[in-house]
Amino acid sequence: MLTAPLRVVVAATLLAACRPDGVPAPPTIAVVPEPEPIPEPEPIPEPSPNPDPVPEPRRCPPVPAQRPEAMDFSSVEARIEDARRWLGVPSITAAVGLRGEIVWEYGSGYADVRRRTQATPETMYSLASVSKPLTATAIMVLRERGEIDLDAPLDDVLPEPGIRPGVGDPREATVRRVAMHTAGLPLHYRFFYGAPLPDAATTRSRHAVLVTEPGERHQYSNLGYGLLEQAIEHVSGQSYADFMRDAVFAPLGMAHTGVGMPGRGNVAVRYDGRGVAIPPYAFDHDGASAIYGSARDLIVFGMTHLGFVRPGAPALLPPEALAQMRQTSDVSPTYGLGWAIRDVDGVRLLMHSGGMPGVTTVLVVIPQSAMVVTVLANSTSVGRVHEDVALAAAHVAGLPARAPQLCALAADDPLLGEWTGTLDMEGRELPMQLNLEHDGRVTATIDADTHELFGVTLAPHTLKARLEDSTLSEASQGRTSDVAFDLQIREGRLTGSVTVLVPHHAATTGFADLRPAR
Repeated sequence: MLTAPLRVVVAATLLAACRPDGVPAPPTIAVVPEPEPIPEPEPIPEPSPNPDPVPEPRRCPPVPAQRPEAMDFSSVEARIEDARRWLGVPSITAAVGLRGEIVWEYGSGYADVRRRTQATPETMYSLASVSKPLTATAIMVLRERGEIDLDAPLDDVLPEPGIRPGVGDPREATVRRVAMHTAGLPLHYRFFYGAPLPDAATTRSRHAVLVTEPGERHQYSNLGYGLLEQAIEHVSGQSYADFMRDAVFAPLGMAHTGVGMPGRGNVAVRYDGRGVAIPPYAFDHDGASAIYGSARDLIVFGMTHLGFVRPGAPALLPPEALAQMRQTSDVSPTYGLGWAIRDVDGVRLLMHSGGMPGVTTVLVVIPQSAMVVTVLANSTSVGRVHEDVALAAAHVAGLPARAPQLCALAADDPLLGEWTGTLDMEGRELPMQLNLEHDGRVTATIDADTHELFGVTLAPHTLKARLEDSTLSEASQGRTSDVAFDLQIREGRLTGSVTVLVPHHAATTGFADLRPAR
């Protein structure tokens, strides 16, 4: 374990910052002047045993844009510090981009503990599976050049040997299906700790076999993205690393991103859960796992997928191509071309997470809010903290906390409106008010403190939601804590538990009893 707590070394926004020497101000990504709208994609029809793909959530009314000066990320920074302290994470770096600008960056701890190298927004972290949307973007670049057809067999752009037929026809394993994990290829991953890497042909001959029918179901496959990497090399005549540099990273100005472990610069060492450095390792599926990148560069990449471009530079991909990457299918309703598709609080997210020895990462793109969030850590002991931090930062930056189920109710539904009563918490009886609005907002006022709730879900006779608070329970001791509501509708009353979850420390529950105010 680390013998001493690691401290914050970078805490920055565009408007107020105390920035160490040598850390440049975050760049602004110019718009042209507003990004060209990216059309909403229609699902790709696929014969499927699952005829009910996840539908697009019903839209609540739009939310006014948040002003950067109104954003206070201190609670998010506290989450990061708590995670590092209690989980022994050597470093965490995070950033938020909004409407073409980086509005918040934060680096905490040491990228390299032995050398006392501080983590900054330009530290290059191993990205693990966050490599996949980058590889998929390179495939789309080749598609725009007319060198790859998404609906042609991947074998057409692979050298021999190609994909073997265990089940089904390899000609049905198209580029699109491989990128969407629906081609029938197996999971496959392997880390080579100093052992010689097999060549690409050996990997294909050993592992590239169809284990399910192409188009039958979604089956996550690192091997598939390794094959896409090999297709990029075969078509372009360049190494995967060189093509990614020349066709994706350099045009976007991503100076702190590359394939494989960088030989110099501020590079995050991978650590296990005990804080011990993990020996370097390599893969036979670089396109799935091998990219290193910085938080700042990932914000730039995410903004590209929202239609924002660098000053004086052409767009990497046109809106139609970006829309295709968001397109799902009947058998892959939650995964497009390199992007996982997830709905949170009625808002559609494009995202990818990554995890492997010494690596925990996430990149989130939110088209509705023109927002990008990333969180990077050089440890395997993070759990789901990276995704919790990313969503907390997104809410601070203006991700609307809305419940589509409330928007769908009739305006005179008895659930809507104000509910008042008490919360019995740790022997104290606190006045409590809950407001459920027809526009999807839910707010709670407890002992005169008002909070907007997020993660609101409605089921028959049940309402669940969350908020963040540092004062409701004595166990919080001033630390930001999650508060979980689990209320039931009983005989015209809302009653149930309100639980304060203090990360790595405590959970304490109170009882709420509310009645309609009308």
